[in-house]
Amino acid sequence: MITMIQKFMREEAKLKKQIEAENRTGEEQKAKMKKFEHDFEGRGCGELEVYHDQLIKMERVIKDLQNK
Repeated sequence: MITMIQKFMREEAKLKKQIEAENRTGEEQKAKMKKFEHDFEGRGCGELEVYHDQLIKMERVIKDLQNK
C-alpha cells in the first residue's frame, strides 16, 4: 500500500515538473510574440505581401470561373 502511494507521489511530482516546464515555455513564447507584434518588418515580409496578393488574384480567378 505504501509503495503504491509513493509511486503516485513520484508520478505527481513528475507531472508537476512537466507542467511547470510547459508554463515557462509558454511564458517565453508569449514574450517572444510581444516582441514581434510591434511594427514587424522582419526578413521576408515583402515576400509575404507578394504571396498574399497572388493568393487574392487566384481567389478572384476561381470565383470568376465558378460564376460562368
